[in-house]
Amino acid sequence: MRTRRQLLTFWVEAFTAAPEPSPPKVGRELLPAYIRPPGAVDEELFATLCERCHKCADACPHDVILPLGPAYGDAEGTPAFLPRGGACQLCDDLPCVQACPSRALRSIALAEVDMGTARLDPERCWAAQGQPCDY
Repeated sequence: MRTRRQLLTFWVEAFTAAPEPSPPKVGRELLPAYIRPPGAVDEELFATLCERCHKCADACPHDVILPLGPAYGDAEGTPAFLPRGGACQLCDDLPCVQACPSRALRSIALAEVDMGTARLDPERCWAAQGQPCDY
């Protein structure tokens, strides 16, 4: 039996993603986007600074940070998480940031963390359609 982390790693490697705004396609399928851990510097600088040591992933108590697979191109091996695979819990002490030796993840106040904006699609949202939802 595989652990949750092993399954997520397999999923990331099997179904590679690309950064927004235009995810590439594999065949006809759009690939899922990823999100960087809290405190990540600008994407271009991140790919340069990150040592791909995976210390941030090892420090994540919720096992949601994973290294990106080969189809990510220059971002291969850098840390990210897929929202459907698990959400960042914004730990009080941000152990992922503390573990980063390269400063690709920098200390930041929890109130200042901005990892993206969720968008609701009312056509696909059960709650928006008046049905119970626990997701």
